[in-house]
Amino acid sequence: MTQGEFEQIPQEVIKQMSVLELRILSDIVRRIKVNGFSTASADWQMTRLQQLGESEADIKKWIREALRVTDAELNRIFDDDL
Repeated sequence: MTQGEFEQIPQEVIKQMSVLELRILSDIVRRIKVNGFSTASADWQMTRLQQLGESEADIKKWIREALRVTDAELNRIFDDDL
């Protein structure tokens, strides 16, 4: 999407996309709190957020802050060997 195309998106659409992203992030955090690790569903939601334009690093940063965990704990949460 070019800058010109992006600027043509109505502000209400942008606002609703932000609300959607926050709801998805909240659900990811909820799933991790319940299970103690990132579930397949949470991983799928993270992929959808990336498709909406968010970076994996930013998503994990937001999750780390929401869970109030260290980087080491976050790595354990997302460890595929569980």
